[in-house]
Amino acid sequence: MKDVIEKMGLLARLKVADKDIQMVAEKFTRILHYVETLKQVDVTGLEATSHATENKDAFREDIAKKDPDSKEIVDGFFVVPKVIE
Repeated sequence: MKDVIEKMGLLARLKVADKDIQMVAEKFTRILHYVETLKQVDVTGLEATSHATENKDAFREDIAKKDPDSKEIVDGFFVVPKVIE
């Protein structure tokens, strides 16, 4: 198992100290057991998704418009009402 952990560390570009190899191996084993548990879940009839939400294209056309809160521009900066006392 030490060889596997060292190889994973190399691939992930992580240095795993010799004293931590046993702990990492135990955590990795628990992760693999969890993945095996997930493989047993029946997903028949479920539609595959690539995102957790159904957000559509969030981009919009960039249209310049006058900010209703800015009354004037001074030295290239918008002058807006003071909001902090």
